Amino acid sequence: WYYFGVVGSFIFIIIQLILLVDFAHSWNQSWLEKAENGNTRCWFAALLSFTFITYALAFTAVVLFYVFYTQPDDCTEHKVFISLNLLFCIAVSIVAILPKVQVMVMSLKCLNRNAPMTAFPLIQVIRDLKSVDAEPHFSDSVFL
Repeated sequence: WYYFGVVGSFIFIIIQLILLVDFAHSWNQSWLEKAENGNTRCWFAALLSFTFITYALAFTAVVLFYVFYTQPDDCTEHKVFISLNLLFCIAVSIVAILPKVQVMVMSLKCLNRNAPMTAFPLIQVIRDLKSVDAEPHFSDSVFL
């Protein structure tokens, strides 16, 4: 029964991952169409708001992990794993907005469509909001 449980949980996680990526892609397409047809600044504000809310929720989750899953004098292993997870998330967020990474990701269309959790669209949004003369440029980039 042990192997049945391991294989079943693996299949369940893979299915959930596929559903999550499909949901993020559908949501991205919806927001992209609305931004192209409607008020672009409104949709940029919605994108930035959603991004900051998700970062705040992630930070809140880390604080709650420290509160509920560690003790002041014990649980060193738990503290290490929570801290490493936080550091990896910060590192991935910083690397995702580097210009060289953006150029590489934008050139890979299949990766671009299936990377809903990266922060590289923020730089494009900021660049579009700074440009006063030009209309914001929309591409196939992932908004969420």
